[in-house]
Amino acid sequence: MKNILLSALVLVPTFAYANDFGLVNVVLKPPQVALARTPDQNSKNTSLDTSPDNAKKQAEYFQRGLYMMSAHRYAEAISNYTEALRIAPTARTLLNRAVAYNLSGNPDAAIQDLTSAVRLAPKEWIAYSYRGDIYASQKKIDLAIADYTKIIEIKPDNATVYKARAVLLINSGKPDAAIEDLTEAIRLTPGDERLYCLRAIAFAALNRDQSALMDYATTLRIHPDFAAVYSSRSLTLEREGRFVDAVQDLTDYLRLSPDDAHAYSQRADDLVVLGKDEAARKDYATAEDLDPDLAALFYGRGGSEFDYGEFSASISDLGRYLQLGSVQNNDIRDKQNSYAVIWRYLAALRSNSDGTSMLLADVGQLDKKKWPYPIVAYFLGSLSESQLWAATRSTDPQIRLNRTCEIHTYLGEIKIARGQVAQAKVNFEHALKECPVSFTETTLSKRELDRLSQLPNRL
Repeated sequence: MKNILLSALVLVPTFAYANDFGLVNVVLKPPQVALARTPDQNSKNTSLDTSPDNAKKQAEYFQRGLYMMSAHRYAEAISNYTEALRIAPTARTLLNRAVAYNLSGNPDAAIQDLTSAVRLAPKEWIAYSYRGDIYASQKKIDLAIADYTKIIEIKPDNATVYKARAVLLINSGKPDAAIEDLTEAIRLTPGDERLYCLRAIAFAALNRDQSALMDYATTLRIHPDFAAVYSSRSLTLEREGRFVDAVQDLTDYLRLSPDDAHAYSQRADDLVVLGKDEAARKDYATAEDLDPDLAALFYGRGGSEFDYGEFSASISDLGRYLQLGSVQNNDIRDKQNSYAVIWRYLAALRSNSDGTSMLLADVGQLDKKKWPYPIVAYFLGSLSESQLWAATRSTDPQIRLNRTCEIHTYLGEIKIARGQVAQAKVNFEHALKECPVSFTETTLSKRELDRLSQLPNRL
């Protein structure tokens, strides 16, 4: 499987980095909006009482509402805005009360007010923006996209909204549409480095790595100390097999963000690929000092310990990983759990421990309908070797090749445990021909072949 197991975020309006599966996890701050300073608004409402006395009272309640907002006294702000609305329901008063509702922890009431506001004033784009932000924070992505789309109809030159919609489109699995939005936003504000970074993430989601790398480079020309770009770009470099460059990017990132345990763990993973084992051990240790419960650390270190032949340590770290669970979405967690279970079983076999009992204890965490569960089923005796090979079938030739790579690697491990060294060597040689350079199986197969080459009398 892929070498990188990084939990990374793109925040709105500020953001860090994306993960290697091309996903962007939206983590919205409380939506920000500029409060209306006066209650007046051109709207469809023709029933307003515009007499001088009522206009004065309305303005007084409205201004008191503003004062209470500035003092963070949201309940009193809501009360004053409500009095103003009794006199004259205007879109701006509704907008301000919506802000107060949301800041007081009642987003549903805020949405109701914003919906009323856009009925009164269909061109009030700020209401659509604020409602869209609340929907996004509630993970109601389609509703948020609809509101951002409405803003673009009203204000087609609003680069910020193109950016916000693009983030949601990436999360909806529509990076092509996100690229269109970000390209338009870049046309409107070509100096905004965040737009290039987001577009790079969208390109990476489509495996358009060269386009992604170009946008990352543009981002860094504009803002050389944009830490998030170094960590994001490192993931693309890893997929390209450029681990030396990835290590450099992570080093630059850590210069700017020295307390990021995940980055130390990721750099350690890359150093393992490069054969710089002592440096990798130091980075894993630093990551553990910074975050003793970092799941990715135990996953990466447990895998590297298997590579080193330190099977007892590998069993321990991978067991800790399974206890902590993954910090990614369910699909990624299921895949990571499966490989952790596979490695623990093989480590037990290689150390002459009871691998089957361990496998039976771990297997309950796995999704039996997803790859690589067929490998686990083979270990359990539920599939024959021919059935295991049949499980590699896929309409995508790359997926089929990836699965073939993994089967060769793990069959090689089984055969070493059984003393079938010559047959194991054949499997590892096939794995090296078929495994993508970024897969952990590539590193493992190289190391096993190196070890086997030192045992000529057994071949």
